[in-house]
Amino acid sequence: MKIATWIVAAALGCCAIEAEAAPPAAEVDPKAVDALARMTAYLHSIPAFQITLQTQRDDVDVYGQLITLGAGAVYKVRRPDAFLIDLTSTSIASKYVYDGKTVTVYDTRTNAYAKVQAPATIRATLDLAEQKYGATVPLDDLFNWSSGDPRAKVLTSAHFVGRAPERLAEFAQKVEQLRTYLRGGSVPRGTVDGRVEWLGFMPGLPPVPLELVPSGPRVTEIAATFADRISFAVGADPDHVASFIAHARAHAEKVGRDPSEIRFGAWINAVLNDDEAVARAAVRGTAALWARFSAFRGRDIRSLPGPLAKAAEYLRAHYDMASHGVGASAHAQGLPDEFLDWFTVVGSADRVRQRMQALAAIGLDYCYVVPGALGFADAVGAESIARIAREIVPSL
Repeated sequence: MKIATWIVAAALGCCAIEAEAAPPAAEVDPKAVDALARMTAYLHSIPAFQITLQTQRDDVDVYGQLITLGAGAVYKVRRPDAFLIDLTSTSIASKYVYDGKTVTVYDTRTNAYAKVQAPATIRATLDLAEQKYGATVPLDDLFNWSSGDPRAKVLTSAHFVGRAPERLAEFAQKVEQLRTYLRGGSVPRGTVDGRVEWLGFMPGLPPVPLELVPSGPRVTEIAATFADRISFAVGADPDHVASFIAHARAHAEKVGRDPSEIRFGAWINAVLNDDEAVARAAVRGTAALWARFSAFRGRDIRSLPGPLAKAAEYLRAHYDMASHGVGASAHAQGLPDEFLDWFTVVGSADRVRQRMQALAAIGLDYCYVVPGALGFADAVGAESIARIAREIVPSL
């Protein structure tokens, strides 16, 4: 089957940086302190909010067994003079109620309570509780931390985690809602339903195609359920890409879809250059970027093909987000040439043509060709794009 559409995507360039050993990680990450300051500044700017917290703590008992303890909390806050804090764990079940005049502490397990007079603001009340009674509540920093807070200087450990990853069930629900919305259906938005009203005045208008870019089997299944176009980001090995196409087709049939309604494509790191060393250097950064998608936590690396499994294991341990997509980065330089030859399309016109024809033969309808990484020579990428269009595309 011939590739019907070819889209060449140019990588955005920026200055290359010298590859060097990363310095030892600081015990207190400034990004963590900054994130705490920005979060509390935002909470200070709104009159009321609610926070729901779920935590787990691992403890080792006297027999050396690991015990995981769960806890939860709900914070309901109205500035400047009211809060309700509901704490639950394996050892406590307490409520703290502050109304601007008093603080009442309930122990819901024993049906006991205590009440004390309190200052007129939340911050003053928390300060008084700690100074006079030695009592604190989890996350009290949310109420009284500020930018430049002197307590940042005495922190011994702080690590910036970032946002929690999207759960697949939630992602699938959002994809389904997007598909419904693009086809003129109603989608819940808070307390009301929303839809593209003007689509009703344009009967016969084809829906906006929905495209997903999977790098693993579970997102492939979501794509096969809802997407019109599936563009795999799994490298350029024909057998590996073909296995994803087969998986998508099988799942489409399982959920009652006709696989022939889906267009299949792939993101391919490709540079045509008669000097293979130059071609490999150009794709090294984006090859590391795409291969890292197969190294995300939760992915069973053992299920990957040999070359990708080794690269994923290496990138899981060494990938540096500060040099994301940069070919001169230490993690990109650590990828062996043999992996690049397997995962990307590089080299002479004959070699590139052979690899692209093999990809066309497995049933791809289109490819996005990425001609290089951040920091590579623009002239190399521009020449490669022109030569692929002139020397390769006509043969597909």
